[in-house]
Amino acid sequence: MSDGFLLACAKRYSNGKTASTGVGTSAFLSKIRSPSACGGVERTSRLRVVVDSVRGQQNNSRTPATKNTKRFDQVVASGLSDSNVNNPYRQAGRRRGARGQLCSAKEAEDYAEAIENQLVALTDSLRSLLSKNNTEMLLQQQHILFPTVRECNEALAAFGDAGDLLRALRLFGKMRKLKHLKEDLKQRIGQNSITLPEPSLVTYSTLMSRAVNLSKPRVALRLWNLMCPTIAPDVKAANILMNCFAKMADVKRAKQLLREMKTGSGVMINHRLTPNLITINTLLNACQRAGDLDAALEVQMELEGLGIFPDARTYTTLIATVAREASQHAGKNDPSLAFVLLDEMTEKGIRPNGMTYSALIGACSRCRRSDLALQGLRMMMRQKAQEQDLLKKQQSKLAGRRIILSKNNYTLPNEVGAWTAAIDACGKADRIETATKLFYAMPNFGCEPNTITCGSLTDSLLRAGRTAETLEVLRYMKRKDIAPSEVMYTSLMTRANRLVQMENNYTDWAVRSMMSMDDDKDVGGHVNETSGTKAIEVYTELMLSLIATKSTKQQRPTKSGGKGQPRAPDQASSDQWDNRDTRKENNSAILVKVFLVFQQMKASGAVPDIACYNAILKACARAGEFDHAMRIMNEILLHDDLEPNDNSWRELLKAASYLRRSDLAVQVWRQGLTYQAHTPMGKSKGQSKTNATSGHANGRSISDNNNNRWVPSIASFAEFLSAFLRESELTTDPQKRMELLISVVQYYCKILLYNTNIINAEKGDNDPDGMHLIDRTRLLNSRHTLLLILRAAVALRDMYGATTRQGQKMETLSTSIIQLETFNNKITPQQRLSQSSIQALDKARSWLEPPRQQKRRAQYQTRRT
Repeated sequence: MSDGFLLACAKRYSNGKTASTGVGTSAFLSKIRSPSACGGVERTSRLRVVVDSVRGQQNNSRTPATKNTKRFDQVVASGLSDSNVNNPYRQAGRRRGARGQLCSAKEAEDYAEAIENQLVALTDSLRSLLSKNNTEMLLQQQHILFPTVRECNEALAAFGDAGDLLRALRLFGKMRKLKHLKEDLKQRIGQNSITLPEPSLVTYSTLMSRAVNLSKPRVALRLWNLMCPTIAPDVKAANILMNCFAKMADVKRAKQLLREMKTGSGVMINHRLTPNLITINTLLNACQRAGDLDAALEVQMELEGLGIFPDARTYTTLIATVAREASQHAGKNDPSLAFVLLDEMTEKGIRPNGMTYSALIGACSRCRRSDLALQGLRMMMRQKAQEQDLLKKQQSKLAGRRIILSKNNYTLPNEVGAWTAAIDACGKADRIETATKLFYAMPNFGCEPNTITCGSLTDSLLRAGRTAETLEVLRYMKRKDIAPSEVMYTSLMTRANRLVQMENNYTDWAVRSMMSMDDDKDVGGHVNETSGTKAIEVYTELMLSLIATKSTKQQRPTKSGGKGQPRAPDQASSDQWDNRDTRKENNSAILVKVFLVFQQMKASGAVPDIACYNAILKACARAGEFDHAMRIMNEILLHDDLEPNDNSWRELLKAASYLRRSDLAVQVWRQGLTYQAHTPMGKSKGQSKTNATSGHANGRSISDNNNNRWVPSIASFAEFLSAFLRESELTTDPQKRMELLISVVQYYCKILLYNTNIINAEKGDNDPDGMHLIDRTRLLNSRHTLLLILRAAVALRDMYGATTRQGQKMETLSTSIIQLETFNNKITPQQRLSQSSIQALDKARSWLEPPRQQKRRAQYQTRRT
């Protein structure tokens, strides 16, 4: 039960005056959440206690229990609100009056679950009374309000949209059983004033449409057979049935349904219905799936008799049916009819869109005519240029001046589909260079590739054996936050396994050749088939592509619930926790995929390198799996040929920061500083190799240090500090929070002292925290790291107070940080600041203002509050 629902119930049944009596929203919800505030009872009972106290404050405990109070008991006991309280699912998909707001799918599913629970509870209560033959109690229970049919239909839609069709069908079965319950009640008490939610036409239509969307057309057909004897279908229900036949590619029954709709007599429909454009387009979709071009053209001829004017979808479906199977009007490898249909479409004044050209290019691709596919793409670009010029003229007339539009300002609807079809056509025709050029030229024309586009190109590249170019596409996807599809995932795994076999075969051949050749023989004539890209590179890039997607990154909650709809504080907080839970589930699922790739790589015989291990550590850090990350690090440390670099330790620190555990971060930090592996010969591995990653990130290399110690980069130091700040935000103990924040400030002061020679180098070498290894210049140029230190200093100043000595020191430290040169530069969109960082910056800048201006700011903030 969400806080938004509880607050809505409380406001509803306390006459909406919770805030006017001094009980604010946050205080109200805190009372509900805390068991100790209400005697440790359940959450629903706590809500009842708090509302009673609020109502008692309003009426001085003089108002007796009313019908509204009884209704509140029924609603809260069943876990949902009545029709007068905000309906989350109506907010999610439909508008309720003038105040329709958006909500998450999780809230809609919770609402549906509450509807189901209430329906079951009330139904069981009535059945128990009927079984006891208690007529007097039945008469007293006539005021019970069941969920309405509309609320039940919305619950069915919520379950169906969530993919839980079985649960929706169970709820539907309970609604059908209420018919028998209604008859029993009528026999016992005569007149029955209880309104029971029996299935209606909307109920059947809702279930059928969800069944079709979940690829269960036969379930929808069974529901149709249940509905027809008692309820007369309308055009919308008939269109859903037509969609069932389309999903099954059953052209014969789809055409029969159209005839019965026109005549009004038949097996499926026994009254006349007027077909509309949706009916015709759905029938054409059935013809497309079956590849029956002749039947599709016959349906097109019936449009004039029905008085229906075709639209872009009509012709798009007709064009997509071309060149699928041999027919009387066109051959299987003849795309000319598609161009004829396109010309007919433009002559009737129907504007082709991106899907139309995608269907045209797809027909050319099926015929292996890449030249005609590129011709179709050029036709689309000419239409786009013409419409762009027309838009320029219209805007120039409206604005009274000339407006210059770039190529990226205008795109056709679904234009990316046409580009994807053209790339696929060139790939199937072995024109790999052309396909690659089209892929990288798409952004120049204002169209960004999607997952299907990338998958089409990678499939063509892998078939041609161009693994290096495939990895470039994967890196492009990683930069653009495009997640690889399941098909691409499988294709890359297959290609990597093949590369491992080729590498192993080449190694065996080389060993046999070296053993059998004479000293004067030359074996340089053999071509190494595995030269260039290695299998381990494919595995590593695949794992990094799985990690670097939008679902694994932190998504900030939007500032509003919809267009012009401000989000309530309780809704924002609940959505934020929902986003965290969803993000954690997504990261855990991606971690499983990464481990599957890793296990497959080891099973195929490939030897993982440090970059591969770092990818696994990165996935563990995103999912917050510190124990898994430590096991991977121990595996690296036990490997004779591997040495952890700065990326390895940084991902471990990130995993500790995700868990808000500063003690784990300190453990990892000190383990990294004291780590020094030895080879079997007794020599340090750091003597023969340098930490390239750490040297690149911090301007130093491990070889610069006599002890071959890890030199942390500024990014690793930032993750180290983040663990302290995250834990300070979570803890409720003020003393512990102060200690965590003081640690952040002390680390910063140590770096400044070590780098200015105030403390000698010998003492710095004995420092277990290794702050003397952090580069002071790079730290002062890192805005992200300085913001972490600033947040700690500002928080300490607020805790100490402005008048204390410690508070004044923290204020001086904060103002000295924001006066650094890095804060004078403009913040780019890629450097978005968190809300806590913005608040810390505003406070620190206000301390630099004159006292009079600070007083005015404080007065303004007071009035605003």
